[in-house]
Amino acid sequence: ITEAAASITGDRLNERLPAPATEDEIGRHIHVLNGMFDRLQRSFEQATRFTADAAHELRTPLTIMRGQIEEALRSGRFSPEQQRLLVGLLEENTGLQKISGNLLLLARFDTGKSQLKRVPVDLSAVLLEAREDAELLAASRHLTVSGVIAPGVQVSGDAVMLRRVALNLI
Repeated sequence: ITEAAASITGDRLNERLPAPATEDEIGRHIHVLNGMFDRLQRSFEQATRFTADAAHELRTPLTIMRGQIEEALRSGRFSPEQQRLLVGLLEENTGLQKISGNLLLLARFDTGKSQLKRVPVDLSAVLLEAREDAELLAASRHLTVSGVIAPGVQVSGDAVMLRRVALNLI
């Protein structure tokens, strides 16, 4: 019973303790524990569904807002102060889009709909790209990004996710 209970983890919430043939005290405890695992699994599934639904529902209005802000900036009809305000709104919108995308990605991983693609990856190249992107982002705030990246470092992983992790860390 202890080994079976220890094997039930967040990614194995569908497993249950083996029910004994008797209805003694241990059998009743197992029944209660399995009921608790049922409730935990349902709660986890509801939270995952909510996260995915919320992230998905946020994508469209954020995309529309982004398009409208970009169109307003391109129009050139605004004072420099108003343009700075629009640029700030665009940056905030971009941040919200990233959060929404990350929530959707996490929900997909939680439900098993997305899998990491483990292939040989040139980590040095991934980190170099992430550093270049970070340099561009930092320049607008008058910051500099620097770092030494050893050439030829190879890993097994998902290049897109590794790049995302690198950018988050930077």
